[in-house]
Amino acid sequence: MIIPKVVVQQIGARMDYAVPRALFREGILGKFVTDLHFSSSLSAQVGTLRRYRSEIPDEYVLRNLRSGYAYRLLLRFRRGEAWPHQFASEALAGATVQAIKETGANILYGFDTALLPILPVVNELSCNVILEQCIAPRMQMIKLIPELEQRVARKGISSSESGLGTLLGYLEVLSAIEQAEWRRSALIVCPSRFVRDELTGLGVSESKTVVIPYGVNITSNAAPRRFAENRKLKVAFVGAFSYRKGAIDYCQLASKYHSHSEFHIFGSIMLPDAVMSRLSRAVIVRGHLSREELFRELKEFDVLLLPSYSEGSATVIYECMALGLVCIVSHASGSVITSGVDGIIFDAGDENGMHLAFENVLGSPSLRRSMSEAAVETSKENTRDSYGARVVNAIEKFSKGLER
Repeated sequence: MIIPKVVVQQIGARMDYAVPRALFREGILGKFVTDLHFSSSLSAQVGTLRRYRSEIPDEYVLRNLRSGYAYRLLLRFRRGEAWPHQFASEALAGATVQAIKETGANILYGFDTALLPILPVVNELSCNVILEQCIAPRMQMIKLIPELEQRVARKGISSSESGLGTLLGYLEVLSAIEQAEWRRSALIVCPSRFVRDELTGLGVSESKTVVIPYGVNITSNAAPRRFAENRKLKVAFVGAFSYRKGAIDYCQLASKYHSHSEFHIFGSIMLPDAVMSRLSRAVIVRGHLSREELFRELKEFDVLLLPSYSEGSATVIYECMALGLVCIVSHASGSVITSGVDGIIFDAGDENGMHLAFENVLGSPSLRRSMSEAAVETSKENTRDSYGARVVNAIEKFSKGLER
C-alpha cells in the first residue's frame, strides 16, 4: 500500500490552514511551505498576525516572511496586476522543491496560479501534483467581458473609464498560467460543481477532478432568527465589490427596491471611481471591516445577495448561512445551497430571475424564517474540519489509485 506523504505549498492563511492542518493531524504532512505563519505567543496578541497561526509545529513549516510582507504590500499598490502573484509563487518555489526532496514526498498539494514555476521540476521528481482550483477558470470570465462592456456602455461609461480592458489583460495572464498547471496536475480539486463543469467545458477530463466544498467555523446565535416586519429588509453584499462579483447587478436591484430595503456593501470597492459614482446612489458603502466586526454587523441583517459571475465557492455564503441570513446567490457563486430550501439560486446575469427571487423573499417573512433555519442546519455540515477531512479522503483515494 502506498502511504501518501504530502508537501503543501500555500500563500497566506486561506481557510485557516485547513488543508495542512488536516494532513498534519492525519500524520501524512511532510512539510508545509508558506509565506506567513507564526507559532509564537506574541503573534496571538497582534491582531493583524492572529489569523496566521495554526497548531502545526515549526519543524513542519518552511516559511518566507519577507516575501509574505512584500506580497501584501504589492497587492495594496498593484491591485489588478498579475505579476505580484507570480512573485509570491516564485518566492516559495525553491523551498518547495527542497521540501519534496528532503521528505521524499509523493504528492505536492497546491493552489491555482501559484504552482507553475516548479511543476517541471516536481514532475521530474516523480511527485504527483494535486491542484486546488480555488476559482472558476479565468476563461469563463474572459468570455463575459464583451457583455460587461455593453452593460457599462449603456450607463454612459466609456471603455477607458470602465477599466475592463485592464481586467481583461490580468485575466488572460492568469488563464494561461492555470491552463499550464492543469496539464501537469494529476488531480484537480474543485470547490463546487460549477468549477468542475467549467473545467470540463475547457477540455479537462472529469475523471481528473473531484468536488470538495469548503466550510467555515461560526456558531450562530441567530436560530431561530427574528425577522422584523416593521422595518426595511436589510440586504448585504460582502466581498470585493467588482465586476466579477456582480456589482452592476447588485446596484440595479438596489435602485429598484431601495424604498423597501436597505442595500449595504461590506468590502473594498474595486470599481473605478467614475463607475462607482454612477452606481452607488441607492447603496450604503460600509467599507472593509474586521471579521469580528463584520459578523457582529451581519447578525442584524436579513439577506445576503451575491450575483457573482465567477467564484470557486464563495466562503461568505457559508458564513452567512451559519449566521442565519437568507442567501440569494448566483449559480456561479458555487454554493452548497439547495434552491428553495436553504436559500435561492439564480443564473448570473439573469436580472428577471434575480428580481423574482428577491421579491419572493421580500414578501414572505415565513419563507425567510424557514430558509434561515434550514441554512443554519446546512452550515453545520460544512465546517473547516469537514473540508479538511474531505481533502484527506480524496488524497487517500488518489494514493490507492497509484498502486494500480
